[in-house]
Formats: sequence, structure tokens, C-alpha cells
Amino acid sequence: MTTNHSQRKVTMPHQNTPRRDPFGIVLASAFLVVSAALTATALCVGGWALLLLVPAAPALLFGLGGLALDAVKRPRDHAGRVVR
Repeated sequence: MTTNHSQRKVTMPHQNTPRRDPFGIVLASAFLVVSAALTATALCVGGWALLLLVPAAPALLFGLGGLALDAVKRPRDHAGRVVR
């Protein structure tokens, strides 16, 4: 009795299982840290340093958006892209 190995289905252990994207979470957290540092510096120094709030606002938006997208457990492929 022989078995036909070509008909067996091989599945990856982490394929299509809900997981988070660690790179995206770290990148979003870095944006949030930069935003917090710029805001703290602007508020502590005052004067012309308040212009640091201009780059702090987009950094805050990128950080919050990145966390909202990447911290949620979703089915992902081996490259980390969301599987629909």
C-alpha cells in the first residue's frame, strides 16, 4: 500500500491566524514618542519653540493611525499583510 504525498495539503502554522503586526506597532509607538517629545519641549521652552507643535501634530496622527491599524488582531499572511 503506497500513499500519494502529492495530494497532501501543507499548511503554515501561522497562516490565517489572527495576529498583530509588530513592526507597525513599533513604528507607530516611535511616532507617538517623537510627538510627545516635541510637544513637551514646545510647552516647556515656550516662545519660538511652540513651532515644534507643527511637526508634532502629524507625528501624533501617524502614531494613532498606525496603532489603530496594526495593533488589532487580524488574519495575516506570512509577510504580515492583512488577508481579506
